[in-house]
Amino acid sequence: MFKLICTINGITKTLKVDNSEEDAIFNDLFEAELYAEQLNKDRSYSCHWIPEPLSTQQL
Repeated sequence: MFKLICTINGITKTLKVDNSEEDAIFNDLFEAELYAEQLNKDRSYSCHWIPEPLSTQQL
């Protein structure tokens, strides 16, 4: 399982589920990369989203 993160000025942000404080979780790397690619096409975002594996503690 993966989440999407980006870092701006040394601060790491995690993509959240709409209208929620929950992290957006992706079942596999392909799904996470595909979503990150779509987000990164939008120039209004000031960061570059990348997939990061969830640690076993986050599951």
